[in-house]
Amino acid sequence: MMTEDHPNARWLADLYQGVVRIQNDPALGPDMREATLLAHQRSAFAARVSPDFVIHTGGVRLAAAGRGDFVQAYGARRTAIAKNSFRLIEIDQIIADDHYGIVRVLTGARHNDRPVEFLGMGGWRFENGLAVQHWEMVPGDLWDDVFLVADPDFAGDPRDFWLAK
Repeated sequence: MMTEDHPNARWLADLYQGVVRIQNDPALGPDMREATLLAHQRSAFAARVSPDFVIHTGGVRLAAAGRGDFVQAYGARRTAIAKNSFRLIEIDQIIADDHYGIVRVLTGARHNDRPVEFLGMGGWRFENGLAVQHWEMVPGDLWDDVFLVADPDFAGDPRDFWLAK
């Protein structure tokens, strides 16, 4: 049964709540925020994420899946497109068991100089104590609208969009 106190739920809570604290710390400038966030994620991922980890991104036209280098490139491109405004705002529920975890999350970014919020979920799959997959479950059309500003006429493979420089 999924619970809030399962070790995988506690790990997810540490991961997500740490990101929320770092992203919303007014004492951190942009460079220090990015460095602190990267260090937090690397530390959290080091012992609990499989080297074969796969992410399934949000979106409809921009939905893609990938491993390793794709995960890093996707995160960097998403941040760059949102002009460093992409944030986890609130985490209000985290449950997990040995196999799956669910995180209910409110994220936000600026789009056309206005704040946009996405209420969604992060789905996680675990094997042998390691996170092996993550799904971003967000309002897909809104996700596409916000991130396709980087290339409004994009019509190719979503992986190419996220890997573009």
